[in-house]
Amino acid sequence: MQALLRNVDRWLFEEYRTSLEDLAIFRILFASYVLIGTLPIGLWLHDLPQASFSPPISLAALFRDYPPYWVIYALNLATIFFTFTLLIGWRTAYSSFGVCIGTVLTQSFCYADGKIDHDILIAIVPLMLARSGWGDHYSFDAGHVERKDASAAERQPWLSAILALLIACAVFTAGLAKYHGGWLSLHSLAIRWQLLPNFCLVERTTGVGAWAMRTLQPWAWKSMDISTVLWEMSFVLAVPRRSWFRFYCAFGALFHMGVWQMFGIGFAPNAVAYGAFLPWSRLAQSTPARLRRWLVEHARLLALIPLALILAKLFVLGPDAIEQMEGLMEGTALIAAFVVALCYLAWLIARSFLFFRQRAPRTVG
Repeated sequence: MQALLRNVDRWLFEEYRTSLEDLAIFRILFASYVLIGTLPIGLWLHDLPQASFSPPISLAALFRDYPPYWVIYALNLATIFFTFTLLIGWRTAYSSFGVCIGTVLTQSFCYADGKIDHDILIAIVPLMLARSGWGDHYSFDAGHVERKDASAAERQPWLSAILALLIACAVFTAGLAKYHGGWLSLHSLAIRWQLLPNFCLVERTTGVGAWAMRTLQPWAWKSMDISTVLWEMSFVLAVPRRSWFRFYCAFGALFHMGVWQMFGIGFAPNAVAYGAFLPWSRLAQSTPARLRRWLVEHARLLALIPLALILAKLFVLGPDAIEQMEGLMEGTALIAAFVVALCYLAWLIARSFLFFRQRAPRTVG
């Protein structure tokens, strides 16, 4: 029992210890993605008939009908405000809670028609990192000593550890549903049958999906079924070690890219959430010094770009242009995660090769 408690303590208070500068860079990227790629939320609700209002257990269950349009609009404006202040690091902890609450409140009405999307991590990430100190660098708060939380560095490891656990649990629930749905049965080709409605019902065809339908043999489809379920259900086993968790996140980035290419469905919020565990400051050091200086000198001006784009989405652009912008942001996030994952896995392979090469016995003479 004592050994178990020591391992739990090490996991909570040491394993996920991260540079606050890394989290600060992630904060900027996360807030930029939310502003450009996800907000505003649910402005289409006024087009739905009241008959579709059948909410699950949520805030929306307290209502009998969809709220007036101005309520959804006001919730979006509040969420946009908090997301922008999170981006610039002004009252970062309160802004983080504001993003979480605004997202949950708005999405509770969006899900009232029974269709629930997989974007809960947009709310979970700022909730867990609000008091982690991710506003102590590259922010307005960094210039005010009285706003810095001296105990943030002590809380950061266990907040990041619990975030990792929540991400793994979210993925596990998806795998559990697939397991109960018969994905591991040798007599079914689950991914192939999931792909068929794209072609026959919603006409959401992709080049990779069409190629797969024409080319892949049953054993290949079954291999994808099994690997998907095994990855999703074993994700929680990787949480005790950050190195294991990063490996699973890298595989997840490849998985999400494959789903996007085959189904046309992007799980960009998941790929973005994995970024909370990357060494961003070390990655930044690999960029040219002139570029780093330019970004720091023009940081406040650059922060206005996401704000300008979200205001254009609210007041200028039409639905088609908004959909294209969000699709572009989604694709950018997925491709970036895919490239980073490939580089990380290549680094792991190279390091393993060097390790075994050094351990190999040497012959004399």
